[in-house]
Amino acid sequence: MPKKLALTPASVDAFSKGLLADLLAPGLAIEVLAIGKERRRYRRQVAGTTVMVTLHGPSFPEQTIAAAREWARGLNEKVEAGVDPCEALREEKARASITIACAHELYLIAVREGSRPTGRRFWGDQMQFIT
Repeated sequence: MPKKLALTPASVDAFSKGLLADLLAPGLAIEVLAIGKERRRYRRQVAGTTVMVTLHGPSFPEQTIAAAREWARGLNEKVEAGVDPCEALREEKARASITIACAHELYLIAVREGSRPTGRRFWGDQMQFIT
């Protein structure tokens, strides 16, 4: 069972090992590992589901407690709305990156048209410019 109190730099420094939960941000805790490393942890159940979300952030000294609470508030809004933040992050990464299949198809078009094709090609719902 994690110890719960309002996180302060002094309380985190005084804690030697285990889990220290924050009273001001539900789901947020500072986890002190056996090797002495401190990292933030978010763990909460998504509203209306049985999905338990667990996310780990960077080690504690790299970010302030206020930044960790802001991070947890954003996750709490998603969780309370019934959205899994892990799934939302995966979808965001997938949209932001080009897939291998898409890159391969664009490469094959370029090879078929010569070494320096110009023009526009449609790929799914997006228009790709090949130069």
